[in-house]
Amino acid sequence: MFMERYFREHAPHISAVAVPCGGDGTWTRKEMEALDKKTGNLDIIPEVLYRRGEFDRSRREEKLRVWEEVAQQGLPIDLLFGAGAWDVMKTRTDFFKDNSFALVYYHCGGLGGDDYHVENYRKILEKSSTT
Repeated sequence: MFMERYFREHAPHISAVAVPCGGDGTWTRKEMEALDKKTGNLDIIPEVLYRRGEFDRSRREEKLRVWEEVAQQGLPIDLLFGAGAWDVMKTRTDFFKDNSFALVYYHCGGLGGDDYHVENYRKILEKSSTT
């Protein structure tokens, strides 16, 4: 929200989006609205992007594929949240092919659990494909 405020004032050609870790974005938007009221009530809130079905098999496959694709481009993102966020953002455009704009990806989490999550996703997908 604060990034969007800054952009609107100093760089109106740039916008921020928020991608929640889970859910449909309702909670994320409500939290930003509450914070906005406490910090000036400017009603400047970024668009919230989300995708349903985070734990479906197809979503796990897609997140693993996106994580691998982004890693091949040299951008380390976390599998659990980063790949999901990147996948949602890619519904807008393919950032690796569309050079009409610049993208800044700000990830405020860590990468520490990736080894576990990558292995866990692969095991779950392998197990579910044999049943």
